[in-house]
Amino acid sequence: MSHVGLWRKSSASPGRRPLQWIFVSFGLLACGCAQVVSKGGFSAVQELFSATGEAATTQWQDDSEQAAAATEVVRKLLSQPLSPDAAVQVALLRNPDLQASYEELGVAQADLVQAGLLKNPVFSTAMFFGGVSPTLDFDVIQNFLDALLIPARERIAEAQFEQAKLRVAGVVFELAAQVRAAFRSLQGAEQLVDVLGAVLDSTEASRDYAAVLYAAGNLSELAVATEDALLEEVRGEFLHAQAATIEPREDLRELLGLSASQGEWGIAKGLPGLPGADPKLDELLELARTKRLELAAAIQEQAVVSEVLETAVFWRYFGGIELGAEAHKEQGERNWVAGPVLALEVPIFDQRQAEISRLEAQLRQAMRRAEGVEITVAADVRRAHAKLASARSLSEHYREALLPARRRVVALSQDFYNYMLLGAFELLSAKRSESTGYADYIAALREYWIAHAELERAVGARVPLGDSLASSGLPIRGEGPLHPAQPTPPHHGGGPAKGSAGMAAATASSVDHHQHGGH
Repeated sequence: MSHVGLWRKSSASPGRRPLQWIFVSFGLLACGCAQVVSKGGFSAVQELFSATGEAATTQWQDDSEQAAAATEVVRKLLSQPLSPDAAVQVALLRNPDLQASYEELGVAQADLVQAGLLKNPVFSTAMFFGGVSPTLDFDVIQNFLDALLIPARERIAEAQFEQAKLRVAGVVFELAAQVRAAFRSLQGAEQLVDVLGAVLDSTEASRDYAAVLYAAGNLSELAVATEDALLEEVRGEFLHAQAATIEPREDLRELLGLSASQGEWGIAKGLPGLPGADPKLDELLELARTKRLELAAAIQEQAVVSEVLETAVFWRYFGGIELGAEAHKEQGERNWVAGPVLALEVPIFDQRQAEISRLEAQLRQAMRRAEGVEITVAADVRRAHAKLASARSLSEHYREALLPARRRVVALSQDFYNYMLLGAFELLSAKRSESTGYADYIAALREYWIAHAELERAVGARVPLGDSLASSGLPIRGEGPLHPAQPTPPHHGGGPAKGSAGMAAATASSVDHHQHGGH
């Protein structure tokens, strides 16, 4: 063990000069004390997060006043349907796991401050009896090698602090990407309910129409039973779609940090349409190399271990160093006897070879880990890009091929029906097929936007979008006409009937005429 500042006095009275040196030593050591800055490193995390392209603001709520202000902001955001950006903002203010991750900065900064502090000196006193007069000794001991290692310890702790900033910023962006994916999942699930609700409406209209024909004696019981079975099948699909909104809603609630007592909240309806184009894979891979914070943290880990290894190699032959001074005064003597004291540990057996070998292995491990992270990042980007391209192809197929084909079938069926060349059930079936086509399109579009959020997560930054449609153009139940998902009921010259009630109002003979004319 190495020490510095050893003072000893042996005399009949304690005297004052050694005590004065002791207090001076304490004063000098106090100059090395440092303070922990509140929220140290958080501004760097904010800058790193802003560099990802996110517009939402982060806040480290370390007191009740800030928490209350954040709660008020969240309340205002939840008072209206959330957009994806608003949902991200709520999560950054409310998610408790994120707030807990900020404390990692506090731990890292405390370690940095601790690295720059001298170890506390040890003050001891002893009184001896049995001589001519009592003898009083004072000692102040301070580790000397510890003082020499302060610059190296500070460099290591600073590198660890930088690594902590990168990790925390990565956690913040990870949460934002998860919120966007969960938001699109819930948005698509709710819109699927809307469209299947329109299909259910049209199926109910068809079933009511069949009941009118059956009551008039113009439709068999088998045909009515078939319509009943179809109605219950569609109703089952609708109920299944409703149930499928529960999990994404709870996933989003958890990410937003909302409790069950938070009250009602909702999200904006209607998925956006496909962007004009997606970014190229080479551009995304390059962006990931510069923006993915996990990769930067892995590279920083190499710097930390390398600094520790360099320090261990430099000080490997320095063992314990005990350096100080001793002052002694014999009883009856007028003068003090003083001189330096030096004790060195001779590193014969332990030259830190085991520690250095361990650090060399850790450095190689950190280098391989960084290489692995780089490979993983590239694989994540390629995987997400391929998934995005697949979802786009499917969505475009539905939008540009399937839906136009089914719309044409509906239009021709309507013309044939108007000329009494097609029955009402065939027309309703065509419209129902069109509506289910919209449901398939919604599912594909939802997968596209979820894949887009996962791509941003893989890249580590917001991915710019090309020109995008304002909305998917898909019907939202309860908000305006549900055309083309809402079927146009058969009409008979006097104007179209509205819904199943209009069908029921049609005369049995007229309906029968159209029904048989279609065959």
